[in-house]
Amino acid sequence: MEEKRDLARELARKHYAAGDPLGWFEALYAGAAVIDEKFAGLELLPSAVMVLDRTLVVRYANPACESLLETGVRSLLGQPFLPMMAEADALGEMLKEALTNHWSYAAHTVSYLRVGQEPLPLIVTAARLDLEATPLLLELRPIEQALRIARE
Repeated sequence: MEEKRDLARELARKHYAAGDPLGWFEALYAGAAVIDEKFAGLELLPSAVMVLDRTLVVRYANPACESLLETGVRSLLGQPFLPMMAEADALGEMLKEALTNHWSYAAHTVSYLRVGQEPLPLIVTAARLDLEATPLLLELRPIEQALRIARE
C-alpha cells in the first residue's frame, strides 16, 4: 500500500515538473484513493468522520461528512482543517495537544464556516490513531444531535 502511494506521489511530481496540471491532479488523486483503502470501513458509518495528518490537513472524509458539511470529498481532501472553523485557534491547540501528548479523546464546540450561509455549530471529537501518516480521527456532530443524544 505504501509503495502505491509513493508511486502516485512520484508520478504527481513528474507531471507537475512537466507542466501537466491535469496529470498531476490525477496522480495525486490516485494517491489519495490508496489512502482511502485504509479507511474503507468508515464509509459505512452514519457519523461524519474526517482523518487528519500531522499538519492538520484533511486526508479522508466519509460520505456522512460530505453530507453534513454540504461539500464534496474532492474539495475537502488536501485542505487545512483549521481555516474551516471559526474557532481555529482553540481547536488547533486541542488537536496539537492530542498529537503531542498522545491522548485519545477530546471534544470541542466549533462553528463550520460555510460560504454564503450561516456557520454550522458542531461538536468535534478527536481521537488519536496509531497511524504515523494520519494520526487524528475527528467525528463531527451537529450540536442539535448531540443535545438530543444527551437528553435520551
